[in-house]
Amino acid sequence: MKKVIISASIFIATVYTQKSYSQGYTFVGEDAGKYGKSNNNTGVGYRALYSDPAIGCTPSGSCAFGFKALENAECASWNCAIGLESMLNTISGYENSAVGYKSLHENIIGDNNSAFGMSSLYFNKANYNSAFGSRTLVANVDGEFNTAIGSAALNNSKASNNTAIGYNSAYSTTTGFSNLSLGVNSLYTNTTGYYNTAVGNSALYANTTGYYNVAAGPYALGQNTTGRYNIAIGFNAGNAIISGSNNNTFIGTQADATLLPLSNSTAIGNGAKVNASNKVRIGNSSVTVIGGAVNWSITTAPAPFITNKKENLPGLLFINKLKPITFNVDEERFAKFLGMVDSVSDTEKKLYNIASNKIRSGLLPEEVEKTAKEIGYNFDGIKPPQNEKDNYSIAYADFVPSLIKAVQELSQKNNEKAILLSEQQKINEELDKRIEKLEALLVAMQNGKNTSASNSSDYALIPVTSSLQQNQPNPFSQNTIIKYSIPQQTRNAVIKITSANGVQVKSITLTQKGNGQISIDGGSFAAGIYYASLFVDGKKAGTKMMELIK
Repeated sequence: MKKVIISASIFIATVYTQKSYSQGYTFVGEDAGKYGKSNNNTGVGYRALYSDPAIGCTPSGSCAFGFKALENAECASWNCAIGLESMLNTISGYENSAVGYKSLHENIIGDNNSAFGMSSLYFNKANYNSAFGSRTLVANVDGEFNTAIGSAALNNSKASNNTAIGYNSAYSTTTGFSNLSLGVNSLYTNTTGYYNTAVGNSALYANTTGYYNVAAGPYALGQNTTGRYNIAIGFNAGNAIISGSNNNTFIGTQADATLLPLSNSTAIGNGAKVNASNKVRIGNSSVTVIGGAVNWSITTAPAPFITNKKENLPGLLFINKLKPITFNVDEERFAKFLGMVDSVSDTEKKLYNIASNKIRSGLLPEEVEKTAKEIGYNFDGIKPPQNEKDNYSIAYADFVPSLIKAVQELSQKNNEKAILLSEQQKINEELDKRIEKLEALLVAMQNGKNTSASNSSDYALIPVTSSLQQNQPNPFSQNTIIKYSIPQQTRNAVIKITSANGVQVKSITLTQKGNGQISIDGGSFAAGIYYASLFVDGKKAGTKMMELIK
């Protein structure tokens, strides 16, 4: 040992140096490497690499720079500790790097750790952790595969598989695992929440126990505490979500909810707001077109999975009662009703004014709902409000089945009219023939010719044909009258009443020949569409549609 004393007016320095080039070690400082003269070690500082190697161990390839750095490395190899008491308690760990005051201080057997910064990984005893920044992963003991970059990142974490990049990111996380936090103060308050992804300053800032959340953008899901399975992408997206809200999706700057708690709701677009569960909102009031290259498709089950099928859908009865209108919407008042902030910038006011002046066309959902109830139709195209801040919604696509039914009913009426016109045409032709013969007979009688032909069957009285008239009144709510005509020689005549789906609900035998009428009491029937059909001697002679309302 060579002792060198350097004196000056303001300090005295003492340097202790040991070298062995043949054995490959270098120690500088009092008691540095005192008992550990192993291969390829370098120790600089008081008691750096101090301990005697354990039996069977040959510590090698380590470097220690600083007061008591790697002091107890009895069986540790390939470590590098730089800083006062860095890796002080490491005994057998290997391939660790510690740079900074008391970094990896309590590590004993942990391997493959990297700690850069004051007290980084201070209590660590586990493997495969990386900490860059003062107080990063300070509290970690047994957690593995963690990465913390930024002062105080993952400061309190004791779990595994967490990645935090940014000042104070995931600062409060204790046992929460498998989280990704990128951004200053992102996931700051999280304690036990797991499988969260926060990208952006203060993203998921207030999260404590919520899990499986994804927030990308400054302040995205910033107030969420216990909500789970939420996705928010964009500045301030989903920032209203606090607790008890699950499976929601917000995409776009300030895309958010206006009423809580919500579940399975979606808001897409700049400023899009959703105000009820199980609801999707696309765009704000300034959006003028929502479309794509193909028509919107609705997923429906194939025929084998359809049950309780009924052809009882109202057509004309429903469509004829609807009242299409044109209208304007006071967009600013409506936005405030939905729960949006009262303060509106000049730009937003301009957009509101443009949207409010737009002339729209459609139906009032309240009136459609009322009409459907009046005729006993459980119409699915109107969604009433779920809460005091929700609004009516109307699905125009759901009107299509009734429109199809209405067209079919009109087509059937036209066909019946065509049949009646055809029958009338035949009658007219027959009458024309009879008239011609009568005229010929009269001429013959005037000329004194033989009138024996007057007894011919050609001039017999024209028989009464079968016919069924439209019921009156129609539509009806109580009673209605159906008039008919049947030939005198008719053996059997019946009027059958069937529902819209073809089920017979009443059969009336006709006893009066020639012209007659019957009365139908609607009190025993449900509101809806019915068909009255006349059968003469087993053959259908006519059908009329009836509308019963209540």
